Amino acid sequence: MTHNSLSLSPALITTALMQISVNVPDHMEMFHDLRRGICSMGGHVAIIEPGSNVSSAKSLFTIIVKKFLSDDEDSPQGFLRKLPASLKSSLAAVSAWYYM
Repeated sequence: MTHNSLSLSPALITTALMQISVNVPDHMEMFHDLRRGICSMGGHVAIIEPGSNVSSAKSLFTIIVKKFLSDDEDSPQGFLRKLPASLKSSLAAVSAWYYM
């Protein structure tokens, strides 16, 4: 199911998190296969690669928003640039992208 086929509250984003930290390089192909499967069903995935700067929640959301926008063919060009700087690394940015 995609978010477009569900009747959801505007404030609700169906979300799952898988956090892995042991032998990540050994399992990257499995993660990419999982991503392909989820995306083929209309879902969205942001894989945060080892070594990414995720020292804070703000940096994590910045990476997630950029990955979603770069992977989404339907995202209008410049969407991220149009957001105020205070929103680019926030749940509001993810919500705006998800419901556009």
